[in-house]
Parts: sequence; structure tokens; C-alpha cells
Amino acid sequence: MLVSAVLARAGLADSAQAVIERSRGDPILDPTRNLLRIGALARTILGDQEGAITLLSEYLEVNRSAAEEIATSDYWWFRDLRDHPDFQAFAELVAPARP
Repeated sequence: MLVSAVLARAGLADSAQAVIERSRGDPILDPTRNLLRIGALARTILGDQEGAITLLSEYLEVNRSAAEEIATSDYWWFRDLRDHPDFQAFAELVAPARP
């Protein structure tokens, strides 16, 4: 799945998308669903925010403890999603703004 992020960064969108689709894994192969998180990174690099949020949502169904970290971290992987309304709604749910 990391190859898809490299391909996306290189501007090879079709190849990156093909790798993402073929590398999703399943709960038996990838019980922690980390491949989905990496796929969300690749989709973010491609500018596919909807696809990235879909994969991130699937990842968080299994990894609820990672939700606050993803919502509040300034880590570069998902920085481009910060302005997306769905990401903002998710972030507000898991880490409400403090007065």
C-alpha cells in the first residue's frame, strides 16, 4: 500500500488507484486494518478527499482509539483533509473544541 502513496506523489494517479484497490486487504490478512489508513494517505495525496475519508472511516471502525489522534494531530498525512466538512464533523465528535 505504501507503493500507492509513492505512485500518487509521482503523479501516476491511475497506477496509484489500481494499487490502492488491489491492496486493501481484509480483516484476516490485515486485522488492524492499517492498510486502509495508508490507502487514505494515498487518496489524500491524489486529492481524493472523499475516498480518503471513506477509507479513514473504515479504519476507525476497527481502531476507535486512534480517532482522537487523527482528529487533533498536525501530522502531515491528513493535513489536507482538515478543511473538509466531513473531517471537521468527525474531529468535533471525537475532540470537541474547548472554550
